[in-house]
Amino acid sequence: IGAPKKGCANNQNFSQINTKMAIITIAYDTQQNIVNVLEARRGKKCNLFCPCCNEEVIARQGNKKAWHFAHSSGTECAHAGQTQAHLLAKQAISESGFIVLPIAEIIREGLYLKVQFSFKKKIVEKVVLEKKIGGVVPDVVCYIQGQRLLVEIVVTHKSDNVKVAKIKELNLDCIEIDLSNHRNTMDLDLIKSA
Repeated sequence: IGAPKKGCANNQNFSQINTKMAIITIAYDTQQNIVNVLEARRGKKCNLFCPCCNEEVIARQGNKKAWHFAHSSGTECAHAGQTQAHLLAKQAISESGFIVLPIAEIIREGLYLKVQFSFKKKIVEKVVLEKKIGGVVPDVVCYIQGQRLLVEIVVTHKSDNVKVAKIKELNLDCIEIDLSNHRNTMDLDLIKSA
């Protein structure tokens, strides 16, 4: 194992790979830790699982195609790209240790009120993926200064009206991060900057 050889297909940017199904470049180990294909053992020895369906995967690390995971059974997951975007967003928040939040400030100017927007970096103490809270399952839950912040990741569609109403009813703080333009991107640095 090791870094891809110079000139190998793995030196290409995963965000530029054009496939019908998103290639799987991250998987779970037996402890539910995220493992990148570049860090995995080759073949079935990787002992890893699909983040979408939990089926065993094989680390494909040849010289012709970009390195990726494939299902042991030969099947493909229709939602693997969306799941990966969620996992990469969680990993990006967790690794960076912060999240940038929008701040709206209302300023009085004579008889008028003006809304001024800015952004503030907040330290994230803990990140949890897909945890049920009062009947709602947010994509990510961040803990900031002991307070919960729900994060919805938009990949293929926004949260439906029922979910939004339930979040409001429970009086939960929530933001939405739109990654729809990065649906097939498996580049963690690009997700971090999105």
